[in-house]
This record gives sequence, C-alpha cells and structure tokens, in this order.
Amino acid sequence: MKKIRKVSILILSAIMAFFCAGFAYCGDPYQEVYLAKPNTISFDAGTMTLSWGAVENAKEYEISISVFFEPEITHTTTQTTMTFDSNDFIGIQGTITFSVKALWHTVGNTTYVESPVVSTNWHRTMSALSRPENLVFDRATGRLSWETVEDAEYYIIDYNSRINGVPSEPTGSRKTENNYYDFGAEFDGVTPMYFAVTANTADPDIHNSSEATVSSFIQLSAPTNLAWSGTTLGYFTWDPVPNAVYYEVWHERWISFATSANRHDSTPVRVNANVDWLAQQFLVGTGSGTLHWVDFKIRAFAVGYLSSTVATLRINF
Repeated sequence: MKKIRKVSILILSAIMAFFCAGFAYCGDPYQEVYLAKPNTISFDAGTMTLSWGAVENAKEYEISISVFFEPEITHTTTQTTMTFDSNDFIGIQGTITFSVKALWHTVGNTTYVESPVVSTNWHRTMSALSRPENLVFDRATGRLSWETVEDAEYYIIDYNSRINGVPSEPTGSRKTENNYYDFGAEFDGVTPMYFAVTANTADPDIHNSSEATVSSFIQLSAPTNLAWSGTTLGYFTWDPVPNAVYYEVWHERWISFATSANRHDSTPVRVNANVDWLAQQFLVGTGSGTLHWVDFKIRAFAVGYLSSTVATLRINF
C-alpha cells in the first residue's frame, strides 16, 4: 500500500513538473505590462523609408497608412524600419499619414498590451502638364494648332457652338497625338465655334493640363474714346472699331423719387457703322425724380466675328 502511494506521488510530481515547464514560472499570478509608445518616428521621402524607435519588450509592430478618407493600409514587421516602393503611392496627392504601434503579445503569465500610436505625415505633390499655348484656328484651312507640350502623350479637343464658350458637355470631341487637328470644311464658317484643348498623359502620377481655349472667330475690339455731350439730352459718341458693321447702344439710369429709387434701362438701339459720324442721341429725362448717374453702354458687331465686350461710360449728375 505504501508502495502504491509512493508511486502515485511520483507520478503527480512529474505531471506538475511537466505542466510548470510550459510556462516561465509556475504559481505566479497573471499580469499585464503596457508597452511604451515608440519615442521617435520619421519618414525619409528620398529613400521612401519609415523609421521609429524600438520599444522595450515589443515583439512586432503594426504600421498603418492613411490618405484623407481612404481605408487604412496596414503592415506588420519585427523591424523598426520599413521601406516602400515609389509605386505604392502612384496617383496619390495630399497628406499621407504613417502610424506605428507595438502589438500585444503574451510571454508566460505576462501579457504585453499594445502601445499608444505614434504618427508622422508626408505631404506628397504631383506634377502637372503645362497648358497648351498659342492656340490658333485657321478658318481658311480648318486647322486648329498649338505649341507642343513637354511630356504630353496626346491631346483632347472639345468643341461646341455655344455663344458662352465651352460647356461641360461639348458638342464634339477629338483626340490626337499631334499638336494640331485638321477639321477641314467640317464647320460652316458662319457659326462661331469654341475649342478647348488639354494635354494628357497615361502616367497616373502626372496631372493632365488645364484647358486652353480659342474661338474660330476673332473677337472685335471694344469701342474706345466714349464721350457724352449734353445734359439730359445729348449725344453719346465713340471711335470706330475696325471691321465692325454695326453697334448696339443703350443706357442705364439711376433715378430716385420721394419714396423709392430705381434703375431704368433703355432698349438697345442699332447704329450702323457706315454713318458719317458715330453717335446716338439720348433723352435721359427723369420725370419727377432726381437723376444720379447714367451708364452709356455700347458693343460692336460684325458677321464672321465675335461681338466685342461691352464698353461703358458713366456720367454722374
């Protein structure tokens, strides 16, 4: 009986020894140790290397990369540096945030709790193609041309006939690898056409250029040397504009009354350019009100040209 008891005790001792051997120690209570935050972090854009300070008792680190509101990208490493490939950031512009923390792990009865996060930012910029310069539309040949843009792989031409310029959805579009495009007799030569050209590249790390615009018609110059002779009745005069066929002239008045003040606009009057002198008589009477100022306005027109911008002469009374 004593022999059996002795054997049982030996077996139990062996089991306990084996069980305790699997831990750093046997019988001590469970404990948590909080890992310290890495004390340094930096990103070298030249070598594309992220570095941080080693954390005592750390076994592994997690690196998170975020750009604006994009999902985070995470990596893990046992080292205190991580080198990236430049291709990892192609097409990304803005502030890129790198964050590092030491990860939790367990040794024996001790759990090392993950560290606080340490972060650094890298502001990445992207180059852009230059805008095409010196756009010219030759009405005789129908060729649209511009200066070659360095590093451009192709050009996009949007065009339309809207008077207010190129809209967001053009009438038509063309693509060319040359610094010109031959439309030939595609347009009637009467309706003004507006063209917008952008330089483009397939490189996702380079922005396409901004638009350069031109019209198929030359814009008339705005009338100059505007003058007014008279008081409430008189003549509005101007110098002739080269190639102008006719002008539209009108005036705007600001008149105050006892209880209100209003702007009064006249109806545009057409004046042909072949008159002996360029003038328009206006009556700018006020009735029972008080006249404060009058803006005389004029714009030149011609077939085959864009109308001029509006020229204004203000007369204070």
